[in-house]
Amino acid sequence: MTNKKHSKKCRIFTYFGHLFLQAACIQSVAEAASVTKMVIVSAPQSVLLGSCSAITTVQAQDSSSRPAAVTTNTKVFFTGSSSNLKFYSDPSCLTSVGSVVMTAGTSSQKFYFKGLATGTQKAIVATYNYVDGSQNETISSGTATPTPTPTPTPIPSPTPIPSPTPTPTSTPVSTVGRAIPSPIYGITLDNVADSVRAAEITSLQTMPHFPTARVVFDPGMTPSYYSNPVSQLRASAYIMGQIADSSSMSGYTVSSILSRTQSYVQSMSSVVDVWEIGNEVNGGWLGTNTLQKIEAMYDTVSAAHGATALTFFWEGMPSDPNNCIDGTGNDMFSWITNNFQLNLSPSQRSAETEKIRLGLNYALISWYPDGCPGEATPDWTSIYNQLASIFPNAKVGFGELGSVTIQNGSTYEQNLINQYYPMAKTTSLPTNYIGGYFWWDFAEEMVPANSFLEVLNNAIR
Repeated sequence: MTNKKHSKKCRIFTYFGHLFLQAACIQSVAEAASVTKMVIVSAPQSVLLGSCSAITTVQAQDSSSRPAAVTTNTKVFFTGSSSNLKFYSDPSCLTSVGSVVMTAGTSSQKFYFKGLATGTQKAIVATYNYVDGSQNETISSGTATPTPTPTPTPIPSPTPIPSPTPTPTSTPVSTVGRAIPSPIYGITLDNVADSVRAAEITSLQTMPHFPTARVVFDPGMTPSYYSNPVSQLRASAYIMGQIADSSSMSGYTVSSILSRTQSYVQSMSSVVDVWEIGNEVNGGWLGTNTLQKIEAMYDTVSAAHGATALTFFWEGMPSDPNNCIDGTGNDMFSWITNNFQLNLSPSQRSAETEKIRLGLNYALISWYPDGCPGEATPDWTSIYNQLASIFPNAKVGFGELGSVTIQNGSTYEQNLINQYYPMAKTTSLPTNYIGGYFWWDFAEEMVPANSFLEVLNNAIR
C-alpha cells in the first residue's frame, strides 16, 4: 500500500551521539497507518421525528482507533441501517443518499439523517474493505434534547469495533436489516416446518461462525406461514429471504410477483436481513418478463430500505467447449449485457435497470458443477472481477452451491464443500468478494447435525 504523502519531510539528526527522529516525522508516520475500520465519531443524537439531524461524522481509523486517511476514493454505505432512518447529504435533509464518498487522502466525511419512526434507530456505516461502524440515534415525538455541537476535530471512540465475524447479535426483532459481516457463511433452508425447525436451529448453532440462512418462500404460501419460523431462526443466523425460486418464477406474472413481494416485505421486513429479488435469473426455464419481475421486486424492497441480492446461473462461457448453455443465449454475461444494456452508453440505458445495477447490494452466482459435465473449473478470479465491475456498488459471491441430486454427503459433495467454502483462502478474488455459497440441500443433508455438517464446519474453521 502506498503511504500518504506529507508536506513536511522527516529529518534524522544527531545530538550528543544519539540519533533522534524529528517530532513532525513521528506524527507523519502515525498518520500513515492503514485504515482498518469506519467509526461514527460524532456524539449520538436525539432528534425530533421528521426533523433533520445535526452533522454526523464517519471517520476512517487504524487498528489503534486513530484517524487514518483512505488511499482511494471510498464509498461509505448506509448498508443494513434501520429502515426507519433516512440519510442525506445536506443539512436541510433535501437530498437523500445511500452512500457518501470519503475522498482519497482524507479520513472523514459528514452526513445527516432523519427518523421515520420514534425510538432508538441504528445507523450503520459500511464499506467493502473495512470493519463496519454503528451508532444508536434517538428519535422522539416530543421536544428533542439539545443536540451536541459537533467538534471541529472528532475524537475517535475508545471502544474498538467488533471483529468481522461477530457472535450472534441481540438485535431486537423490531430492528430491520442487520448488516451481515464478511465473509458470509451461507446455507439454504427450503423447509422450515415445525417438525424440523428445532433440529435446524441446533445444526445452525453448531457452526463455528454465525451463518446466514437463505429461507425459500414456497409458491402458494403466505407470509404468515414463515413469520414465526424466521423469527425463531434469526437468533441463530442472519436471514436471506428468497421471494421466488427460479423453479417457480414462470408461474408468476409481473403483477402477481409484485403483489407477493409487497405482501412479504410488509409482513417480514423486521425479520429478514436481505431479500433475494431473483434466483438463477438467466436460466432458460424462468419464462417470460424476467427482467420486469426483477424490477418489481427491487423497487418494492428498496422502497422499504431493504438490502437486495440477485443470483445468476453459471453455465460456462460460449467459448467453453463443454459449457452447458441451453441454446437460448442465456450464458450469464450475455444475459447481463443484454438486459442491463451494457453495450449502450450509461445515458442511453434504461433508468430502471441502471438503478438496479448501481443500487444492488449483492450480485451472486449459482453453481452446480455436476450439472455441467466436462466443464473445467471456472476462472473465478476473472469471473468475479468482471461481475464486480458491472455491479460496482454490490458485494459479490456465491448465492447457491450443491449437486444436481441429493447425494447425502457423498465423497463428491464433501470434495465440493472442501473446494468452495474455503476458496477465498486460495484464490485471488476482488476485495468485495464475500463468500456466501448457500449449500442448497442443507435441510435435507445436514439436519439433524451429522458427520457431513462436520465436513462443512471443518471447511470454514
